[in-house]
Amino acid sequence: MPERIELASGFTVANYQNARDADDKDALAEFVKCRFNERYLIPAGVNALSDGAVHGFTMMAISCLLIETLQAFYEGMADTKGSSRDMFLRFFANKDLAEDLSAFNGNDWFYADIRCAILHQGEARNGWRIRRLGPLLDHDNRTINAHEFLNELRKSVNNYAGLIRRNGQQLANFHAKMDAIVKNCGPNDGERD
Repeated sequence: MPERIELASGFTVANYQNARDADDKDALAEFVKCRFNERYLIPAGVNALSDGAVHGFTMMAISCLLIETLQAFYEGMADTKGSSRDMFLRFFANKDLAEDLSAFNGNDWFYADIRCAILHQGEARNGWRIRRLGPLLDHDNRTINAHEFLNELRKSVNNYAGLIRRNGQQLANFHAKMDAIVKNCGPNDGERD
């Protein structure tokens, strides 16, 4: 039964549907923060700088998954097939979500040299290095501090949760994305992308 599937710890499809029906924006905002924390931020080691438990490379791989997913929620997209590059460009230009990541805005080097390189070739390209120390972005030395980048993404998730609470269009987009997620909880009768 899809209604019993957990979308985040302690928050099932039925809980989502009840919160939606009750227009409980606080519950929905807390759910989305929980979902992003559990699926992305905690596994990426958002609090693991001191013990080195998570490599910066892993942090950036998970960060790339988070960016595309968060932008899909923001836009209310069921999936991002065929539009990943544009999702990254729009995310970094998005003042609602990525204001503190504005240094990454303006071109697609991050998408090509970080996102695609890490997710498809298992490496950064064009001399880029992923570190866990130093400034967030050092363009001259081609380094990104994965820990700082992840901290900025945590702010982006919190900003998004706030938008769900106060922005009717963002709430509608959230529900559009959630409709696709809930649909994916059930059988697809053999359909494939």
